[in-house]
Amino acid sequence: MVLALFVSAAHASSWDFTYFNPDQGALFIDSDSIAETPDGTVKFWALCAPRFERGKPAEAYAYRQSLYEVHCKQRLLAMPLTVRFDVDGSSSEQAFEQAQMEDIQPDTQEDFLWTYICKPRQRPEMAVAMRQGIQGFLLEQRRYVREQLAFQHGKGH
Repeated sequence: MVLALFVSAAHASSWDFTYFNPDQGALFIDSDSIAETPDGTVKFWALCAPRFERGKPAEAYAYRQSLYEVHCKQRLLAMPLTVRFDVDGSSSEQAFEQAQMEDIQPDTQEDFLWTYICKPRQRPEMAVAMRQGIQGFLLEQRRYVREQLAFQHGKGH
């Protein structure tokens, strides 16, 4: 049920391109999904599109969308759910029922997420508009991963 709601909502969401690390890839945050909970945490969806180097093993997915929960005052973060999408757009859901809130280390992707979520005035400086929109980006990401996997397969990896 969560997956169905998420997948249909992804098309109507407002995905902000927020972070790019050449080693890790691109990170998007669905600003429409940011919601405070009664227990003082904030839940939101993020999308990670990994990058690959030729000749190195590729991830088994083209991109993943993860539900995060952050405790702003305590600088804690948990990821209770991830949905991975393959090169054809097929999805598989993985719930982490025992997901624990963990300390956020400085200068990490988690620190970036904490700043974006917990310091909303900084969001305009942290987000970049995408020319092709999220659907165009995801189409390109699946194509890119398909090419990387074909290259690896051709090299016997």
